[in-house]
Amino acid sequence: MRLQVTELSPGGEGLSSWEGKKVRVLGSLPGEEVEAKVLREDREVVAVAEEILTPSPERVSPLCPLFPRCTGCQLQHLNYSSQLEFKRSKVEQALQVRAERPISCGEWEYRNHARLTAERGEIGFVNKYTEEFIRVDRCLLMAPLINDLLSQLQGRCASTMVSIRAGVRTGEYLVQPELPLPSPATGQPFYHEILLGRRFRISSPSFFQPNTEGAETMIRTLREWIGSAGRVMDAYAGVGTFSALLSDLASEVVAVEESPSAERDARFNLRGLSNVRFIRKKVEEVLPVEGLDVLILDPPRQGCSREVLEAIARAPPRKVVYISCNPWTMGRDLRQLKGFTIERVQPIDLFAQTQHIECMALLTR
Repeated sequence: MRLQVTELSPGGEGLSSWEGKKVRVLGSLPGEEVEAKVLREDREVVAVAEEILTPSPERVSPLCPLFPRCTGCQLQHLNYSSQLEFKRSKVEQALQVRAERPISCGEWEYRNHARLTAERGEIGFVNKYTEEFIRVDRCLLMAPLINDLLSQLQGRCASTMVSIRAGVRTGEYLVQPELPLPSPATGQPFYHEILLGRRFRISSPSFFQPNTEGAETMIRTLREWIGSAGRVMDAYAGVGTFSALLSDLASEVVAVEESPSAERDARFNLRGLSNVRFIRKKVEEVLPVEGLDVLILDPPRQGCSREVLEAIARAPPRKVVYISCNPWTMGRDLRQLKGFTIERVQPIDLFAQTQHIECMALLTR
């Protein structure tokens, strides 16, 4: 079908229409006329651009031969400066406030974590629209160590899912699950990574930012924003990276996390920091806390629960720093934090070539 693309969706697909239906056109850009092949049709149509008849001036040639077929990247065909503007616009739309230009944290080879599917021993990704399995021998977003491990595992994987995590600063790695192979070693319980000179242990089930440089950028931004703080609460603290690397700025840091795996890592990572206290509970079970100077919120994609937001309102801190990879739930939560002024909104591009964006907001009262 021949389509005229009118805009880019928040998910990074070009949008068009055909026979009264919305069409999402993978690999297309606004202003382009394309020949497209239908991948799926129900209430809306999903298609992939097979020929670009009128290319956009913002178009570049994708480096990956699997783009856009693997669907892991959405924006490889858009020049990187325009990617950053697209993401800033998305954040501003979601938050309904002005955002600063996103900080870049690497365009390629930045990911320290790969989640892969295995089929008949081969490793790859699954197209999210067609469920087609696509073998991947090298992913341009992955750190070199992950691609090295992928090449060793390719064609030999006796599992259905594989997770590869790499310490880009330490050279350590973790492959789960344990596989019946002489090499590489698999089934490690944890690995280590270094952020701003401090070493952290990360176990297999524990969350860690998938872009190491980006994690350091976030911490530097946090340090700038909170300055010399008194009492700080690090809500959804994970393995304790924020708590450890902000402890020198605060009189007291309270780290709150409910995950048992993250708790074990955090207690290990926070050893020797006498002004940091760890609490393994849900955030809504700890808040409200009177007399907080800074509250750091870094919730899962679904955002904060109503109970957390209501507890903040009962004992508001002097500053809130909200961090999220989902600008839509972030915007929803910020609009419910009454009595605060949004001072700064800083997107951080942890996920170049994709539609995803990390965002930090500083709120004061």
